[in-house]
Amino acid sequence: MGEIIATLVAEICKWIFISIIFDLVIKIPGYAIARMLVNSRQKQPRREISPDGAMSICCGLLFWAGLSGIGYSLYRAWK
Repeated sequence: MGEIIATLVAEICKWIFISIIFDLVIKIPGYAIARMLVNSRQKQPRREISPDGAMSICCGLLFWAGLSGIGYSLYRAWK
């Protein structure tokens, strides 16, 4: 019985940790970037971007990939 409860608590903690990290690290920067890209033209009416949408997630992943690439390039340049 103790093992089942420990496993259940561990799974719940893992789910909460992953969802918080995913929301904070990927979705929020992606949402900010997607809003800047889509609503950058003043002549068009403002489009709504979903924070949970695919565009926000893709922009967030591309942001971190680009930041990682820049960091790696700087690391290689100073090595």
